[in-house]
Amino acid sequence: MRLRCVLALAFLLAGCTDSDWAGIMPGSPPVSSGGDPAPIAAIPVNTDGVSVQAERKCRDAAKTRSIDVGLQGFASDVQQAVYDKTYSSCMYWAKRTGR
Repeated sequence: MRLRCVLALAFLLAGCTDSDWAGIMPGSPPVSSGGDPAPIAAIPVNTDGVSVQAERKCRDAAKTRSIDVGLQGFASDVQQAVYDKTYSSCMYWAKRTGR
């Protein structure tokens, strides 16, 4: 079983180029491909620096969790607290990870 894992890892890593490894290996200088880098598509962001898609995902997750709490019989103030905490936590991670 261990041999199969090692072989699978070897085959997966065999397709990596030097430029793929440049961002992974610490201390290695970036490898230039010689051409201009492809332009990065503009991702719409809100004023917090989080993408609009990430904010929508956070709102949906917070809404779902607050509905779950409501279905469990908790009062509306608890539902609002769950929504606020879930949303702020999700936005924190979205901002921190850049997603």
